[in-house]
Amino acid sequence: YGASMLRDVWNTAWLNSFDEWLAEPLMVYGRGGKTLLQLTRERNRVETQKFAMGELVIAIGNRKNGLQDHAWMYYVAGKHGSESADKYVPRDGERVEWRFDGK
Repeated sequence: YGASMLRDVWNTAWLNSFDEWLAEPLMVYGRGGKTLLQLTRERNRVETQKFAMGELVIAIGNRKNGLQDHAWMYYVAGKHGSESADKYVPRDGERVEWRFDGK
């Protein structure tokens, strides 16, 4: 009985850690006139796809758009970004939050 309880606790913790991993935001801070995409690429593996409006971030690290119906979006002062990451230049020190949001 004890072994099955321990197994269930570990399994539940493992499943919950995946949800937390998906929900964990990535912070980037504006510096030196660099674009959000440049700043994000400094410390992360980033995949993009080019469109007429600019480059859309489709993956950061192992989290790729479509995983668990989530997609990468960035927020500045709590508001969703309005231009592509290759065009947006945050002010020095401005905090930008990448969220892997569910649709």
